[in-house]
Amino acid sequence: MKNFFADFFENKTKIVFTLVLIPLLLYKKALFYGFSPMDEQWLIEDNSAILGSWQSIKKIFSEPTAFIFYRPFFMFSLIVDYHLGKLDAFFYHFSNLVFHLLNVVLMFYFLLGFKVKNKTAFSLSLLFAVHPIALHTVVWIPGRNDSMLCIFVLCSFIFLLRNISTHKIIYFLWHLLFFAFALFTKENAIALPFIFLLFLYFNKNEGKTKIGIYVFLWLFTAFSWFILRKNITNYMPLMQEGLMSGLKNVAHSFLVFIGKTIFPLQQSVFPTLKNSSILPGLVTLVLYILGWVMGKPQNKKIAFIGLTLFSVLLIIPVFYGALRSPGEQYEHRIYTSMAGILLFLSQLEFKISSKRLRLVFIILITLLGTKTYLRMGVYKNKLSFLEAGINDNPDYYYFHLTKGEILYKNKDNTGALASFNRAIALNPGRPQSYNSRANVYFTLERYREAINDYTKAIEHKETNVVVLMQRCIAYYNLGDIENAMADLTSLKKCCQSQIHPDMEKTLTEKWEIEQWNRKIKSDPKNANLYVERARFFLEKRMGKEALADLEKACQLEPKNTVYKGYLNDLSSTFPH
Repeated sequence: MKNFFADFFENKTKIVFTLVLIPLLLYKKALFYGFSPMDEQWLIEDNSAILGSWQSIKKIFSEPTAFIFYRPFFMFSLIVDYHLGKLDAFFYHFSNLVFHLLNVVLMFYFLLGFKVKNKTAFSLSLLFAVHPIALHTVVWIPGRNDSMLCIFVLCSFIFLLRNISTHKIIYFLWHLLFFAFALFTKENAIALPFIFLLFLYFNKNEGKTKIGIYVFLWLFTAFSWFILRKNITNYMPLMQEGLMSGLKNVAHSFLVFIGKTIFPLQQSVFPTLKNSSILPGLVTLVLYILGWVMGKPQNKKIAFIGLTLFSVLLIIPVFYGALRSPGEQYEHRIYTSMAGILLFLSQLEFKISSKRLRLVFIILITLLGTKTYLRMGVYKNKLSFLEAGINDNPDYYYFHLTKGEILYKNKDNTGALASFNRAIALNPGRPQSYNSRANVYFTLERYREAINDYTKAIEHKETNVVVLMQRCIAYYNLGDIENAMADLTSLKKCCQSQIHPDMEKTLTEKWEIEQWNRKIKSDPKNANLYVERARFFLEKRMGKEALADLEKACQLEPKNTVYKGYLNDLSSTFPH
């Protein structure tokens, strides 16, 4: 057995194969999962116009995503997947898994670049491969933004390390290219030059001139990207909390993320400060301090670089989430930062027998892998995702709203109505909630309640043409032709082309009939009004209604021969 392990750790091919095989087996069932209801609808399912054209590549590099983010490499990956499988979720999950497997292998070579032993690098990379904290990145399709970032960050470091060890300029050029790729993937890559510089500072073999050139090229690349991004989107997250409260939230967030590196507890599809305790973070922080003191790092500089890498890559996402009112702390945001924790752990040495250490490691990998496998089902489909979200965040309106929309689509009107009621109770200012509930009422033919909700949606700035059209039809079905016609008039002013001709014709006729009814109601003894309405009915080819009006006119004026003649002529055409 001893020889087996010795041979295994000397063979990098076997190591890489194992690092790919284990997470592949762990995550393979996720390949057959569907889309989630969070972001994937607007990014993928309703985005065929962008994803379906290769010409969109120019657009994603020149326009922001959702008017906020500038992440063209992420969008490019979705375009590729769309061309491979259209709206088949398998291809998107396959790409996510490939990105993760690539990161596991790159993590191994990243650690080797810092002179970590094969055995340690393998163990830590396998830990990364099965760790539950990676789940949201691997199985939630938009989480690939961070796995792609991790690929470019690790490659950038690997080539920088090779450049320093070989002094070949080609490696530095590759390093610089991957740094640029990281910037075009996610904004927190802007912090990387600080880590690069720290590493060079600790490496006494590099001359000041070389360091100066490197710093200039890093800053030039980062500044060029920043100017480009600024010209495309000026979006900066606003602080929705007070300064002191915001700083408190930042500290809270850091502790939450730190805690999950060792204790992947309180996992959620939408983790917030409200549903995340700082206790695991405090315990983990103490353990890391004890590890530094008792583990006696082989190389304190490298250990420090690891901790700095973890903190610096995480600082922008932490501030972004902590300073906003929900305080969301998505778990995919820590994915790339885990490289720093693993680098730190790689430098610790504990006085424990290799056999006992191997047993502890096997137990740890088994526990983490089991938790990842069992929790994976949360992402199976939209409803499983939403149920998990509601369980973790029962007071977050979005999950109730989205669940209601899915239930409504599945024709579960009772369940949908309950979900929409809950969403509105939690957040009464969202027009989409009223619109969605109105659609349920409309389907149930509860038109008066539907009209009330469509009206509230419009009052809350819901400008969707469909809302106005639905309310128009609801008024019509309720028999309120006047209000239905008012909505039709508004529709004709803003979007004539979207009104179905039959709808306009039917409603206009009803409106005209309503006007004639009002005239006759105000003067019911006026035989001429009945005759005029009969002529209107004849124009609309409503012979029976015209005949009834002429009969009424003759009853009111039995001696009027003209009316009698009209009646006789019409009776021969439309006999009783």
